[in-house]
Amino acid sequence: MNLASLFENEFKIEPGEKWDDVLRSIKREPGPVAVLGGVDTGKSTLIKWLAKEIKGPCSYMELDSGQPDIGLPSCLAFKKEIGEPSLPEIYFTGDFSPTRMIGRYLGAVSALSDMSENCGIMLINTCGWVDYSSFQYKIAKFQILKPKHLVFILPGGAGQDLAYLYKYYRRISHDNVYDIRPSNFIKPRDSETRRFRRNSLLERYFKEAKPSMIPSGKVVFEGEKLTPGDSERGLLIGLLGKGGATVGLGSVTSFDPGGMLEFITPASLKDVVAVRTGRVRLEREASNKA
Repeated sequence: MNLASLFENEFKIEPGEKWDDVLRSIKREPGPVAVLGGVDTGKSTLIKWLAKEIKGPCSYMELDSGQPDIGLPSCLAFKKEIGEPSLPEIYFTGDFSPTRMIGRYLGAVSALSDMSENCGIMLINTCGWVDYSSFQYKIAKFQILKPKHLVFILPGGAGQDLAYLYKYYRRISHDNVYDIRPSNFIKPRDSETRRFRRNSLLERYFKEAKPSMIPSGKVVFEGEKLTPGDSERGLLIGLLGKGGATVGLGSVTSFDPGGMLEFITPASLKDVVAVRTGRVRLEREASNKA
């Protein structure tokens, strides 16, 4: 099961302004640390730096389903200890952004939060959706996670929306709300580069996928209804075990409501009891395996 790894590309990180202040505060008051910032402001870079400088056990929660550093695109993920060889727990959301599926994303956050109880220092990476329309989602998300530290990466000329959210939390929250600057070594990625990385992670996951099928009447379907025939070809689905845990992803090849759901997956179907439908598709080249 090939998943994104937080340290798959290690490099020397030059800390940005006020990073040391955040590090000292986390060491003084250990607890969950949520990092907020727009696209390509260095949230993952800051988390990698913190994980190394803390020099102790840290767990990691990935809430960016579009550009994950652990897990897979279209999923949120949790890893109990950074650096351990064990695979992260994943939760299939079915999309690369929460904008169209806020309720499902909050359900995913709640499920991962239950896994993370008593984890001490937990580094939380959030998505780059930071305009005003995201505020209710972020506020609801932090009500679930209850981070002890909120770190806002506000580069020069940052949009007023994120700065407003920072001021909101400075007023209603505690002292552990920080306004920091990104590292000078951050290199923005254009949309095509981000798309390529996302597709590469999914292609790597499905590299060893095999044709599979489940009788349509033998599983519970969660999400939008599938269209009969092969019109759903390439659609990503989450394969769920007992308790709703995501045991793997699949890519639909065809669907017969009275017969079979056919798809490709590298995962075992032994524990699958439900299927969660998504809203994004695997690239045609990979889905042609079937």
